[in-house]
Amino acid sequence: MVAFANSAQPNKPGILYVGVNNDGEILQPKAPESWQHEITAWGNGCFPELPVIPRTLTKDSKEFLAVVVPLSEARPHFARPAFKRQGAKTIPVSQQEIDEWIAFRNSKVRFILEKKGEIVLIQQRRSATISPASSLNGEHTVLDCKSHFVTLKKTVTGGVFTHPLITIELKMNDVKPGQLMLLMQPS
Repeated sequence: MVAFANSAQPNKPGILYVGVNNDGEILQPKAPESWQHEITAWGNGCFPELPVIPRTLTKDSKEFLAVVVPLSEARPHFARPAFKRQGAKTIPVSQQEIDEWIAFRNSKVRFILEKKGEIVLIQQRRSATISPASSLNGEHTVLDCKSHFVTLKKTVTGGVFTHPLITIELKMNDVKPGQLMLLMQPS
């Protein structure tokens, strides 16, 4: 079910038949309703929860179960929750944390997220349409970074803005070693 949710075709869901052997013979070790409850519970225990559609079908007066598993927009799914350590405890992680971990694999996102809560220097590339009053140049605190945009807070004014990640290049500040610089194209 996890494999189908992660990789089925957009308009062609995966279908699992429960209570049927490989030859198409209907087996009846369990009532389909019992399987529906178990499969739904198992799908709910996946991380994130799996969208499954169990349906009871009949062939030759015997019932079996078809489990329809569409491609999930919340993919990737895992058969069990992911965990992290918090002090002496092992706890499940949230969907937001999983999303951050996946985005963290992108080197630009990883580099910026490593500076989350820290001050970075913004240097905006000049364009004929940018007036000096609207310049974002200067120091900003990194609030967040996703795979498509970065959220920053201007140190002087406290203004918060997002900027497309695709228009940002990274550089280390030559004047303040260890400080990240974001070179921004106008958006």
